[in-house]
Amino acid sequence: GIGVFITDPTGIEDFTNLTTLDWGSVKITSLDLSALTSLEKIVVKSGYVTSNQLYLNPTLTSIILPDTDTLKELDLTNNALSSIDVSKFSNLESLYLGLTATISEDNRSSMPKTLDLTSNKKLKNLVVWTANFESIDISGITSIEYLILVNNYLTSLDVSELTDLRQLWVTGNEKLYCIKVT
Repeated sequence: GIGVFITDPTGIEDFTNLTTLDWGSVKITSLDLSALTSLEKIVVKSGYVTSNQLYLNPTLTSIILPDTDTLKELDLTNNALSSIDVSKFSNLESLYLGLTATISEDNRSSMPKTLDLTSNKKLKNLVVWTANFESIDISGITSIEYLILVNNYLTSLDVSELTDLRQLWVTGNEKLYCIKVT
């Protein structure tokens, strides 16, 4: 409901056959999803909505993801995760990270600076809003159609292998000096 958010994930580990987890409003600091190996879609966002206002308070700083090849969509926006490793998700098609609204630099500065996606060969959608990334490695991936990397600290970006690319957004990367296209 409006203004309601999850504050205690106790018991989620018992839902081992769960294929979709969509928690749009959490107020927790850590989450262990390691037992949920059937998940195909994970959506976990910090913050909540009242009748007329969105409140962002990125409290989730740590998440343990399941070791599975079934995961196709991962949306962890509006969290201040201190690390993220998606290398074990060989079938991942969509990845959403970062903060979708203006947020304090304290929350943003604790986020990782690099993201290695080289093992995610099926990735089609990559959206990273207002994060701390200086480097995102997408080498060897040709399937990306939507690449949205807004308000990060990227210095360069190589999109030369993205033969399926339809949209590229890189605004707000003030340090970006090079986009390799060929």
